[in-house]
Amino acid sequence: MGKKKMMTGNNDIVTFGIKKLKKFGYIHVNRANILYDEVYKIFFERILRERLRDNAEEQEKIICLLKRIKLNTSNN
Repeated sequence: MGKKKMMTGNNDIVTFGIKKLKKFGYIHVNRANILYDEVYKIFFERILRERLRDNAEEQEKIICLLKRIKLNTSNN
């Protein structure tokens, strides 16, 4: 599955993560780097895991994003 298709299916979750990271001062985070930048990945993964516990109806999307982060980490 391509990067663009992956991001389209998870827009609301990714947008939430970007907003939260920007709120913490990471002003350069965006859709292109939230899953690939070493620092952003770490914080976004924490956000996703927290949201996974609190939001059952989004579990499949969140798990998919977590797998994507894990894949990007193992490729580096």
